[in-house]
Amino acid sequence: MDHFQRAIVPPMDFWNSLAVMYRNSRGIGAALFLFIAIIAMQWQRCNPMELRENISCTVVQIEAEGLQSPGFPELQSRVLVSTPDSVKVRLLLPPPVPMVGDLIPIVAEHYKKGDTLYFLDRQQWLMDGPQ
Repeated sequence: MDHFQRAIVPPMDFWNSLAVMYRNSRGIGAALFLFIAIIAMQWQRCNPMELRENISCTVVQIEAEGLQSPGFPELQSRVLVSTPDSVKVRLLLPPPVPMVGDLIPIVAEHYKKGDTLYFLDRQQWLMDGPQ
């Protein structure tokens, strides 16, 4: 009976020897994974900004008012704006709520791979409001 139990459950020396026996291949595998992850992150980050410009966008539609956004104590409004090159962008704006047709100060960042990122010029918005 004792011999049968030893055949089913190998002694702890067996498990320890497995851990030691495959430690080099695990280390090589982990190093290879980290190397590939670092190369992938660097490739994704290799998209430098070429141009940053301040533009004014026209409010096309006010989609919602009184929205609570995490990290901002004041209620915000969600608006749809149109850039000078006819791109539609949704923005969350702090008070005051603009009217349709008002101009909103936007920062446009143009990147090497052709991407453009639009965001609110918050400082200008809080100083001047809609125009």
